[in-house]
Amino acid sequence: MDAKLLHYDRSDEQPSMERRDKQPTGTVTAMDMLILVFVLCIVGLLFWVLALGLVGLEASQRPEFSVVMDGFSDLEDHVARTFNLTIVINNFRGKSEICVGGEAVVLYGGVPLAGCGVQDLCVPPKCSTKFHIVAASGGVGLPRELADRMAEEKRAGGAVQVEVRVVSPKHRSFVSCMAALARGAAAPPSPCQGVFLSDESDGVRRTDDPPSFLF
Repeated sequence: MDAKLLHYDRSDEQPSMERRDKQPTGTVTAMDMLILVFVLCIVGLLFWVLALGLVGLEASQRPEFSVVMDGFSDLEDHVARTFNLTIVINNFRGKSEICVGGEAVVLYGGVPLAGCGVQDLCVPPKCSTKFHIVAASGGVGLPRELADRMAEEKRAGGAVQVEVRVVSPKHRSFVSCMAALARGAAAPPSPCQGVFLSDESDGVRRTDDPPSFLF
């Protein structure tokens, strides 16, 4: 047999084989990238769900504050004002004790109407308590403008909404509640929102003794 026929030159196939070798490599790299992106998306989603769960768990462990408006005096412009309040602290879900102590203020439209001191009180975990306070104006009557505004709100909605704040500088906490001034049936508890004070920029004084409330 002719030696030339027996001689098989593979140089002609080498480029095509190299192309075939490169094609699978490129395909695998693209698949790897897709898989990596998919895995990263799954991991990110899991972290997001975990973060939401931790936030919800922390919120569920916070103490719950509420206020009950037991009674109040007539809100005339020439009559001293008093507000009988019950503050309720529910710390059943908490892991540490919660303390209050400082002053309570009743406001309408951001204007203080009455106030009083609040003695130090700490509620341990898995417990709840309530205490009564009487906020008074100290003999100062209601400004005429506020009295007219309250009367108009009462005619429109039947009840005047006031804000009750319990400020505890020593314990670095601030609680705000909205309560309705309504006659007749016993008022239901009004939920409160609480925050922790971080620095002097919140305008609350830092003293060892409860600050005085002047009216």
